[in-house]
Amino acid sequence: MLKKSIPLFILALPVALSFFFVFHFAVDVPWGDQLDILPHLLEKCHEGKLALSDLTSAHNEHRIFFPRVVMLALAWLTHWDTRVEMLLIQVMLLSVLLLLIREMRLSGHIGYWWLTPLPWLIFNLKQWETMLFGVQIAYILP
Repeated sequence: MLKKSIPLFILALPVALSFFFVFHFAVDVPWGDQLDILPHLLEKCHEGKLALSDLTSAHNEHRIFFPRVVMLALAWLTHWDTRVEMLLIQVMLLSVLLLLIREMRLSGHIGYWWLTPLPWLIFNLKQWETMLFGVQIAYILP
C-alpha cells in the first residue's frame, strides 16, 4: 500500500500546489490581450450585433475562434470574473495530465514511478503567466 501511495502523492503534489497558487494569487482584473479581445465582443453581444466574423477575425497573427467563444461564454455567465477563466485553465491542464497518464498506462505496464515527472512538467510554476491570465485559454485549449 505504501509503495503505491508515495508515487500517487508525488503525482498529486504539483497539481495541489498549482491550484493553491491560482486561488491565492488570482485577481478579478482583465489584463493585456483580454482588454483587446473581450470588451467589444461583449458590447456587440449585449447589443445583439455579434456576428461570426467577430469571432473568426484575426488577433495579432492568430484566429482564436474557440478560445473567444469560451471566454465570451464565461464572461457572460460570470459577469466577466477572470478568476473563473484561470480555474478553467487549471482544469484543462489537469485534463491533459489525466489523458497522458491514461495513455501511458494503456500503452503498457508503466508504473506510477515512471509517471511522476509529468505533473511536475505540466503544473510547473514557471508558467505562472499562463495560470494567472485568463486569455491564456487560447494557448491551453488547442
